[in-house]
Amino acid sequence: MLATHPEMETKARSECHDVAAANNGRIEWKSLGELKYVTAFIQETLRLYPTIAALATRETATDDYLPMASGKSYFVPKRFLEGSEPFTADKALRHGQGNTYYYMPFSAGAKNCIGMRFAMAELQVVVSNLLLKYSFKVTNQADLNPKQDGVSIKPVKLDMMVHRAATSFSTVDSP
Repeated sequence: MLATHPEMETKARSECHDVAAANNGRIEWKSLGELKYVTAFIQETLRLYPTIAALATRETATDDYLPMASGKSYFVPKRFLEGSEPFTADKALRHGQGNTYYYMPFSAGAKNCIGMRFAMAELQVVVSNLLLKYSFKVTNQADLNPKQDGVSIKPVKLDMMVHRAATSFSTVDSP
């Protein structure tokens, strides 16, 4: 998503530079919480392209019909509905508003992924390191429509160019 949204990549890189500059040129473990926009960018990417694309699927009994049981909740990702809004990391910031089921890459509820916080911290570390050192651009040959392979999704042909960023900082300290 960084490669297809250069203005957002620039904004996220700027945030990484600001956080690194405030921490002696490094993004340390304790400063990951300051990466608000980077975290929002990661969350929006995972909302649209979760690693597990199908939590529970089944075919409908007839075309366009799903029997609805009283008191049951059904999750239909907004990206499958007509008129879905385009990708925007700002949406993930949500201005403090919570909604349990808008974002489910780690499942939801009492039985959600126990490694969710570790995975998010790991993503923050990896993405911020990449942003501090590189910029990304997809080629014209890239196929940006991922393929569903069982329950997970994977890129088909993700051709991209990677360039050194203008300013480079040192790596992120892990705990």
